[in-house]
Amino acid sequence: LVAEERLPTAEVNTVPVVNTATVEMHESKENAIICPVTLAEFELIPKYMRGRMALSELNDIVGKLDEFLTMKRNLLNTSFKKLSMKDKDQVSKWREQEPAPITGQLYCQEVDVKPFMKDRSKALFRTAMPCLRHVRRVREVRVKGKVYLLPGQ
Repeated sequence: LVAEERLPTAEVNTVPVVNTATVEMHESKENAIICPVTLAEFELIPKYMRGRMALSELNDIVGKLDEFLTMKRNLLNTSFKKLSMKDKDQVSKWREQEPAPITGQLYCQEVDVKPFMKDRSKALFRTAMPCLRHVRRVREVRVKGKVYLLPGQ
């Protein structure tokens, strides 16, 4: 009888711990522009596409993309008069570069995001983009030979 009582208790205790950990992760990223890839989505990505990339490495890249897009959105939404000269130059540059098909949408390019990344993430960036397109975290728009990355649906 004692052994039978312990087994269900152990099972009940482990299930909520796993669920609360996953819920907390999603709650912290509620306002994220690009949400992290879950384990189930990662396993749906074909092996030939992800290669030897781990889920944590893919989510590091997602985090850097999200960090850059959040920073860019904050700069674009701030009054132009309140920005520093460096930020004004950056905002002006982004507005000049913005192509007609994606006017008014939040986007980034590979050259914008790579300075924020570690060496390993920089090397994996080209491998990660097809994976992120596959799970619909990003969309690519190509205009005159340039690739623009937009947040997915």
